[in-house]
Amino acid sequence: YASPVTMTSDHRPAVAARRRERMRARLLHAALEVVAEKGSVAASIDDFVAHARVSRGTFYKYFPDVPSLVQAMAEAVSHELIAHLHPMVDTFEDPAQRIAVGMLAVLQMAQRLPPLGGLLTHLGWPRAEVSEMHTFFVLVGRDLDLGLRQRRFAKMDLRVALDLTAGLVIGAAHRL
Repeated sequence: YASPVTMTSDHRPAVAARRRERMRARLLHAALEVVAEKGSVAASIDDFVAHARVSRGTFYKYFPDVPSLVQAMAEAVSHELIAHLHPMVDTFEDPAQRIAVGMLAVLQMAQRLPPLGGLLTHLGWPRAEVSEMHTFFVLVGRDLDLGLRQRRFAKMDLRVALDLTAGLVIGAAHRL
């Protein structure tokens, strides 16, 4: 049996955390739409706060500056993109084939959805701040590491292989 005081005090932090997560998602969604419309360089803080319908103070509670918001949005979009493609890509046994199919799928999406291609090219790669736990490092890194160990790829450092893979996709998306 939990007392009403315990239930109330346990409930409020969870409610506050959900509210913070919703506000962060609102700002990320606004960033996606603003960057798709104006690009990451031309967008200002006023564009983001107006689109999210929040105050500057609210913005600064979640992000120290515009580049931080744009980077967080890019990480979220790339995570969702890779997670969306993973079930299809993972049907192949050969890690080189998984990498190739994944790269082609991203490029096909960028061609069908020009704002996505624009987002990929405007944001660039790599960023030192991107967490090694990001889906790109986990899933694509796994396939590259396996391919390197199986000698499906030329011998190189895994980080170089990750940068090369991401750079090729970004360069091709720019061309498209």
